Amino acid sequence: MHKFIFSFLVCVGICGIADAREITCVDEEYWEDVVPGKVIVGYDKSIDVHNASLVELGISDKGVFKIVKQKVTSLNCVLVQVPENIEEMKKFIKLMEKHPKVKYAEPDRWIKLSSISNDEPYYDDSLWVQWDKTQMGCECAWEHTCGDMSISIAIVDQGIQYTHPDLEARYGSYKGYDFYGNDADPMIDSSSEIHGTICAGVAAATINNAIGVTGVAEITLLSYRCGVLCINNYASVSAIVEAADHGVNVISMSWGSSTPSTALHDAIIYAWDKGCLFCGAVGGCGLCPIPYPAAYDEVIAVGVIDSDDTRWCGCNYGPKLELVAGGMDITSTVPFDMYNAFSGTFIACANVAGAAALVWSADTSLTNKEVRAILDSTARDLGEPGWDEYYGYGVPDLCAAITGVEEIAKKKRFTELECYPNPMRKLTSISYYLPDRDKVSLKIYDVTGRIVKTLVDEEKEAGSYDINWDSRGLTTGIYFAKFVVSDYNETKKLILVK
Repeated sequence: MHKFIFSFLVCVGICGIADAREITCVDEEYWEDVVPGKVIVGYDKSIDVHNASLVELGISDKGVFKIVKQKVTSLNCVLVQVPENIEEMKKFIKLMEKHPKVKYAEPDRWIKLSSISNDEPYYDDSLWVQWDKTQMGCECAWEHTCGDMSISIAIVDQGIQYTHPDLEARYGSYKGYDFYGNDADPMIDSSSEIHGTICAGVAAATINNAIGVTGVAEITLLSYRCGVLCINNYASVSAIVEAADHGVNVISMSWGSSTPSTALHDAIIYAWDKGCLFCGAVGGCGLCPIPYPAAYDEVIAVGVIDSDDTRWCGCNYGPKLELVAGGMDITSTVPFDMYNAFSGTFIACANVAGAAALVWSADTSLTNKEVRAILDSTARDLGEPGWDEYYGYGVPDLCAAITGVEEIAKKKRFTELECYPNPMRKLTSISYYLPDRDKVSLKIYDVTGRIVKTLVDEEKEAGSYDINWDSRGLTTGIYFAKFVVSDYNETKKLILVK
C-alpha cells in the first residue's frame, strides 16, 4: 500500500448570479477575475481580422498597445492589450461597443476550475474499486467495444502528463497545444498541476494494461492547456476552435463561471456546428445556478452522484442539468506516474465525456446530436420519474446505449423508404436498398390494418429497388407501406387524394 498526499491550491467555488439576470459592465461581480488590460473584441463578417490592420479594426486610436494573442479567425475575434486599469478597460469597451462592425467587446478573464476534494488518497495494487465504471454499465459495453482510436476527446483544462504509463497509449504524435504558454507542448509544468491529468485518466486511462486504473474508453486523447491554477477564457476559446478544426469528437470542460462570455459561446456554437459534443461540469456550491459553459444549450451539463446513486448535496442543479455520473472518491492518474483518489463534478464530467466517446466508438458514423440523444434516452433514471433538476435524465447506461447504437446501425444499413409523390393521386414510386441478399416483405395496409396490396414477398439480391404502386381502385385516405427484412422493419405513411 503506497500513500501520498498532494497539496493543491485550486480556484474553488463557482457560485453566482441566476441565469436569467442580464450582466452589464457596471456590475461589480462582472469585473471580478478579469485579466488586467486584456479585452476580447469580436467583429461581424464585414471585417477579416486575420488580415485587418489596427486602423481597420478601429482600435488604433483607443489606447490599444498591440494585439497580444493570435487571432481566432474562425470566430472573427481578437485579444488586444489596453491599459491595465479597470476604468480604462471599461472606457475602451464602451467605445468599441459603439463601433458599427463590432459584435461585442468583453474583458478576458480567469475561469475557475471545478474544485478538487482529495479525501482518501490511496494506491492499492490488489484492489482498484472503480464503482463509477460499473455504475455506467461499462463492463457490458466493453463486450461490444472498448473504444476506437479514430474517436477523440479533447481535455480543455490544465496541462496533462501525457507520458503517464496509463495515458501514453492514448496519445499520437499530435498531442494538442499549450494555449497558455503558446507552444506546441501541452505538458504540465509541475506535480501540482493535476486537474487535467485526473480528467484524462477518468475518461480514457488504458484498459487491461495490468497497471493503474481503467478509463471509460480507449480512444485518442488531445490536451489543450489553458492555464495553471485557473483557465484563461481567451485560451479556452482558441482551444475549442482548434479542437473543432482538428476534427475532435468530444470536448471536456471541467471549469465554469457565473459570468457568460460571448466569445466562449461563439466558439462552442462553432464547434457544435462542426460536429463536436461538449461535456461541462456543473460545479459545486449546492445552491447556485449551473455556471457557464455547462449552462449553454450546446453542452451536456453533468452533475455528481455517489456509489449509492445519491446526488452529492454540494452539486449545483437546475433546469440545465442533463446527466449525472460517479464522482466521489474516484481514483485516477496524477503526475508523475502516480494515482490518487478525488471527488468533484470534474470527475463526473470526464466520465460522461468517456461515455460519449465509447458510444461513438460503437458507430463512428454517428453525429454529435445522435450520440447526445442516445445518452439521454438510454440513461438510467434516478430521482423523480423522468427528467428532474437534481439528476437530469439520470446516469449513462452504456449497455443500453450500445444497444441503441446497434438499432441505429441496423436502420442505417437500409436506405429509408422513399415514396414519391406523397400525397399521391394514382401512382407512387416506393424505393429501398438492400445491403445483402435477404427475404423482403413490402405490403400496403389501410388504416384498419388490412392488407390491400402485396408488392414484394420473396428473397432479393443486394441492390437498389424501385416499385411503382398503382392505387387506382382505392378510395381517398391514409395507407401504410410496411417494409420488413430479417432484422429490420420500417413503416411509411401514404396519403391518397382523388
